[in-house]
Amino acid sequence: MPKDLLKSPFIIPQRQEDYYLIRIRSLAGDFKAQELGVIGRVAEKYGKGIVHITTRQGCEIHNIPSDKLEEAVAELEQSGILMGAGGPRVRTVMACPGAGTCRNGIIETKELARRIDERYFGKDTGKFKIAVCGCPNNCTKVMINDAGIMGGVVPVWDAEKCDDCGRCRVSCPTGAISSSESGVYNRDEDKCIMCGQCIRNCPENAWQAKEKGCILFLGGTMGKKPKLGKRVKTLIQSEDQLFRCLDRALEYYQKHGKRKERFGHTLYRMGAKDLERDVLAVE
Repeated sequence: MPKDLLKSPFIIPQRQEDYYLIRIRSLAGDFKAQELGVIGRVAEKYGKGIVHITTRQGCEIHNIPSDKLEEAVAELEQSGILMGAGGPRVRTVMACPGAGTCRNGIIETKELARRIDERYFGKDTGKFKIAVCGCPNNCTKVMINDAGIMGGVVPVWDAEKCDDCGRCRVSCPTGAISSSESGVYNRDEDKCIMCGQCIRNCPENAWQAKEKGCILFLGGTMGKKPKLGKRVKTLIQSEDQLFRCLDRALEYYQKHGKRKERFGHTLYRMGAKDLERDVLAVE
């Protein structure tokens, strides 16, 4: 077996001597049926017939002996299976179904996650996890990722369409909507999480989408020292703008991060309280 294979970021030694696991990544949480068949066949042929589903929407084939490892990897790669990663680099990009199929989805997540994967996966930046979710329901838990991207919508009220039913006020999960005795509705920008519930629940379409885009969180992590990511104030409304922000975040991490230090702890140590100014260089 080539020694270089054991240095691959998708090959991880087990506690059992001379046994390894192969880490496989999905694209935006999706595997084709044909790919699942190949993965299952390789697990049966070279492992113990079990495929472990990871918390990052990938999978692993465990219990592969060292003398079978090269054959197993070759069979997977010949079928177009994408290898995962470990160590100090950008990991598998997670995504929920998003607006493609989910009724709550505000943004399209699948293609965005694939483009993020294409641009950043495997870069030697330090351990860096990215997740995308279509709305503030937060199914992919973006706030515990180094970079989390969440769909958001800024609602605006149209007085002429409103019949003062109050459904928006009742359905708002954060109490951001209030109304006066005269039937005037207001949205508290500090409380609003841009989830779009008011828009979906209004029977008269009195709440409309003024702006749609991405809410970016930076610096989240779990592990031994968990930390929630901090929200960037600006609603990001283009993919180019999002990639500029991710580029700058990774550049900051590469410049200031210490060995084995997660991005969120780098931000804390460096005193980066204003993400727009200190990290993203947004005027």
